[in-house]
Amino acid sequence: PRAARWVGGPRAALCVSGMATSMREFAFAPDEFDVESTTDDDGVGRQRGAHWAQDGRQTSRGLLARVAVVSLVALAAMAAVSGFRRRHAGGLERDHTHAKEINSVLGLAADSDKNGEGHDHEHDAAHKHQDKHNHHKQQADDDEAHERHHHTPVHERHHHKVPTTTLTTTTVTTTPPPTVGNDNCNVTHKCAASGHQCYEQNSLYAQCRESCTPGPDPTHWDGQWWSCKELGERTPGPQCADADQDCRQSRCCKDPGHTCFEKNVGWAACKATCAPGPHFEDVDGYPWSCNRLGPTKESTAGWVWGQCMAGRGQNCYHSGCCKNAGEQCYLKGGDYAECMTECTEGDWACTTIGSRTPAPANFNDIHAFPDWGWDQCSGPGVSCKESRCCIGMDVQCYEKDSGWAQCLNSCTPGVHADDHNSTWWCNALGPRTYGVSKKGFPSLYCFSVMRFAGYEVGLMQAQYDRGVGIFSCDDHSLLTADGNVTIGTTQSIRFKGAPVGISVDNTAGNTELFVHAWKAVIKAGIWTNHTFTLKVDPDAVFLPDRARTHLRPHVGAKMFVINCPLGDMVFGALEVFSFHAIREWATREHECPAPKNWGEDKYMTHCMDLLGVSRVHDIPILADNLCLGADCTNEVAAAFHPFKNVSGYFKCWDLANKRPPAVTIQIRK
Repeated sequence: PRAARWVGGPRAALCVSGMATSMREFAFAPDEFDVESTTDDDGVGRQRGAHWAQDGRQTSRGLLARVAVVSLVALAAMAAVSGFRRRHAGGLERDHTHAKEINSVLGLAADSDKNGEGHDHEHDAAHKHQDKHNHHKQQADDDEAHERHHHTPVHERHHHKVPTTTLTTTTVTTTPPPTVGNDNCNVTHKCAASGHQCYEQNSLYAQCRESCTPGPDPTHWDGQWWSCKELGERTPGPQCADADQDCRQSRCCKDPGHTCFEKNVGWAACKATCAPGPHFEDVDGYPWSCNRLGPTKESTAGWVWGQCMAGRGQNCYHSGCCKNAGEQCYLKGGDYAECMTECTEGDWACTTIGSRTPAPANFNDIHAFPDWGWDQCSGPGVSCKESRCCIGMDVQCYEKDSGWAQCLNSCTPGVHADDHNSTWWCNALGPRTYGVSKKGFPSLYCFSVMRFAGYEVGLMQAQYDRGVGIFSCDDHSLLTADGNVTIGTTQSIRFKGAPVGISVDNTAGNTELFVHAWKAVIKAGIWTNHTFTLKVDPDAVFLPDRARTHLRPHVGAKMFVINCPLGDMVFGALEVFSFHAIREWATREHECPAPKNWGEDKYMTHCMDLLGVSRVHDIPILADNLCLGADCTNEVAAAFHPFKNVSGYFKCWDLANKRPPAVTIQIRK
């Protein structure tokens, strides 16, 4: 009986809404049968007595058996509820069939939902069997068995109406709740998410989304075409958020691969990843909780690579989709279409077919070091447990235990021999730092090796006075062999000199000298805080902001730049090395041969190759008269070489920065 009542309860209402049919509530217990007065055909009022009791018990046994069946069916219905959320074939037609099967098992009339009254056919048959003018052999056998038990004449029983029991039947009418997430909304026609509309893909499936373009959708789990027929009304409220919008209300994101993450009670934003703690891209250092407020926006599905077309020259009319990220299938006319990022062809219809293939989410969460970081973040050797951020290059706050965390390049869980064999958890806290940016990102540490006497002193002083060249990098150093010089507030770093001869390629054989200079750079340690280290000749017109543009894609990589095709090597006017490349040289430079008859640039090229540092060919970064020429109007080059006097240096600098030449005006008195 308990299971029978449950069938009609609130959970059955969910089943009813999902299967588009009604279930019955069977309220039954033996003590609910009433003994009441009846009147037979002869008008003699009689009391339902012992005869009724025996028949009642027989009837009760039958009903109990029926309720047992109902209970089993109820359990089957419960299992059906658990599988209700179907994404493909499952729709309304199958549910009607399933409902008919359940009604058949329960013995319910097909029209019970129409009139609101359940008709139990077995009880109708029982009433007919009580008609004293229509007895059959089975009724006589029952009468004989009854007589044996109660010593009551059979003919006397015929003057009593057989007691009947009424089962209460109720039609459950429910309103299905709005569809959540990617569940099928082809029955409800309503969406739980604000700003969403139920759109039909086909007769079996529909989905709640913000918009819909007829054709395949590369972010959906299958490549079937969408009809985009609107079912029901759009749910009021804000739509999914862009990357720079608050997503607390919509709890969803427009960009594929992004999730709405909570910062605090006052802000949430869409991100590809989120680590609890402060985020360097924020204007403040308040930490993020990173609680997920909604689902991750779907990105490109796997079927796209096998079904869709790629680029120009392939007809996407029938597939309706494109393989390449950012491309859209555009109709030319008739039954021909191609995949393009945008349609600008004058004689094309440019009608879109299907949806644009999204670009993959950027999980490389690299940002410039913020101004507030200098006050909030932790340096080496101190605990970062509270700050959850670090000052330096390629450092992360790692948790040792509940009481200590420290900024390290890497951390392996377990026993640390360098910490008195203590056990470290090595949980990462907050963001990883990729250099301390003071003037731009990525951060640049620039140095020049100069003579402490001669024209280079005046040239470097002029650059310092105008704040250009290496003096506009995030950090800078001057290095001098066997002496010192002071330019402005910068005193040079002195290192051991070495004789300079003629190299095998008729340039300066200065490998030994520059190996000494590089060792002085390593010892000074300034490079450890910056993303890239650059050696710039004093007579090179250098533009750090352009260098940052060239180097931004290589943040975090172990690389160096090949800047001249002649000899496929580094030209020494501008040498660029990443943090990881310099760290490799600092620990393994002794493995590199250093012939005295090599130029320093040739030495560094071969050494980096030997140490396994990756080459990045970026010829446009340097305009050098010793390589391909130095056109100072070049808008891409980050350095121009050589310009050995102040006037020539700044004439080139003005041309590179598109500044008009200085004009001298004489005023007559």
